[in-house]
Amino acid sequence: VEVRYQVETILSWPTCYRRRFLFVLLFIPGNPGLCGWYVPLMRQLVAALGTGYAAHLCSYAGHGTTEDAVNVEKHIDYYKKHRNHTTTANHNDDTAYQYHHQQKQRDLRIPWTINGQVLHKMEWVIGLLKQYKNKSQQSNNHQSHHHDESSSSSSSSSKRTLSPTRPRLIFCSHSIGSHMVNRMLMLSPNLLLRSTDLVLHWMPFIRMDAPWFQQIRLDTAAHHPTMAVGVVKTALRFFHNMAGKDEDTMNHWLEQTVPDEEGRELTVQLLKHSTFGRNFLELGTEEIREVPVVPDLPAIRHIT
Repeated sequence: VEVRYQVETILSWPTCYRRRFLFVLLFIPGNPGLCGWYVPLMRQLVAALGTGYAAHLCSYAGHGTTEDAVNVEKHIDYYKKHRNHTTTANHNDDTAYQYHHQQKQRDLRIPWTINGQVLHKMEWVIGLLKQYKNKSQQSNNHQSHHHDESSSSSSSSSKRTLSPTRPRLIFCSHSIGSHMVNRMLMLSPNLLLRSTDLVLHWMPFIRMDAPWFQQIRLDTAAHHPTMAVGVVKTALRFFHNMAGKDEDTMNHWLEQTVPDEEGRELTVQLLKHSTFGRNFLELGTEEIREVPVVPDLPAIRHIT
């Protein structure tokens, strides 16, 4: 089983994703949304399914291990200047999407809002389908050329097998990623009807309140995100200093929560970026404020 790592710019945000090559599983993680943590799981799944299956995993915009991907705050001045141009993005109002391309700048609504992350994942899926279509056309052209040469030297002919231009998709998601998949398919009926075979939401697939004494802290953070961001960024600076002084100790400390070595290395790299704390909490606090603690039954009925 081969795993390929790729960084691609999606809606102007550098995004890492792990790509495997053909029945295509598309995985969208929860928050924090680094796909690297889930690679061992998807590798085992594809190996068990066997020939004919591939998996693609996509990280969130603003979630990564490089300064360019994580340091969203450097775009704040631009965001403040233009934030009143549009406030929403859906299938009836794609102004935000058009505005983003016109400005050729990074829109902070992409990494910091659920709507933005949904747009980001839609762009990722559309790009993948285009890649498969282009590869299919190249394969068909090659087969056609080979068939023509064979026909000129032999009176017998055989049928050519044409590659499908649209692979069948299986969406796999975890936590708030499940909400994003539901919304994406609601906003893209063509994607749902023409390309999607199955949707698998992995637990927890809805937002769940914590025990009441913990939920009080979460609600406070959700309604006072600036304070929460300051606390988390301070904690990340502490981890950054610890990782810089003794990365082996950090790896040993993480063994209890991140069992595979690749995942621990990814976590250590992530903790070195204190600016990531804001990306995580801007999205997470909106999730607490806006996403109900109930299954999205209309969406689930629609996509099934």
